[in-house]
Amino acid sequence: MCERQFWIIGNGFDLNHGLETKYSDFKQYLLEYDSTFIDMLESGSIFWSSFEESLAYLDFDDLLTPYRDDYELYDNVGISSHNMIETLSSVREVLSRLNNNLFDWINTISYDEVKRNEAFVRVLSNNSHFLNFNYTSTLERVYAITPDRICHIHGSVYEDTLLVMGHNQELKETNVNRRFLSEFYTLEPVASDFSIDDLNELEDEKNRIHNDLRKNTSDILLHHKTFFDILQEVDSVYSYGFSYGISDEVYIRYIIDLLNTRSDINNITWHIQNHNIESTNRIITKLQHMGFQGQIVEF
Repeated sequence: MCERQFWIIGNGFDLNHGLETKYSDFKQYLLEYDSTFIDMLESGSIFWSSFEESLAYLDFDDLLTPYRDDYELYDNVGISSHNMIETLSSVREVLSRLNNNLFDWINTISYDEVKRNEAFVRVLSNNSHFLNFNYTSTLERVYAITPDRICHIHGSVYEDTLLVMGHNQELKETNVNRRFLSEFYTLEPVASDFSIDDLNELEDEKNRIHNDLRKNTSDILLHHKTFFDILQEVDSVYSYGFSYGISDEVYIRYIIDLLNTRSDINNITWHIQNHNIESTNRIITKLQHMGFQGQIVEF
């Protein structure tokens, strides 16, 4: 009987095929085609090595400092607060170009020199389905995998769908945050230039930026629910080039929760692509902590 496989494909898959799909490659593209966008990201202290995760922690307060430090220059009531709010609004407008920049960058990637990985082909069964976290079309172009067997969970240029990139951290806000904000600015000389409405609008604009850069994983999972129904029938899970990072952890938890509903869970094997010992142990520990009850091996 043909093994029923569920594959989780990450960026390491494309990198192993020689494609330049690292975040640092995205950065190089932005330097050439949208330097304003990259300047804005870096003013918020982006970490390129963990790009998606760090989108949750962008901090643009340095852009607002001049309006607090130079309050004496603004002798019209409300002008400091207005400028701060307008600055954050401009930040939000620039960052809204993320998905378009991502789409344009992925479309510059060439597959002309890409060769099939024969070791990968030998593992594949004819009854494989793929949860693909990449925006590229390597599976379709290089391995002739039909689209009905692939779920591009964050969109694909091959299907010309909206690409999704972002963090998965929900905004945690309470009235205490607002009260602290108000008290903080009350200590500033510039506070006379602020009303409580100004303070709330300033905080709201920061929250909008946070939410704009967040991917709604609940809606994504609901949209692709039918694809995940395959997990009730698979024999094995394979992950290739997937980092098991924080930003995509919710999907792995969802997969494990579905698998654990099966009475034969102990017979299901999770295959991890060969990593170094430290990375392998980290992934195994993470899967176990998430509650996976089957076997975990390397391939």
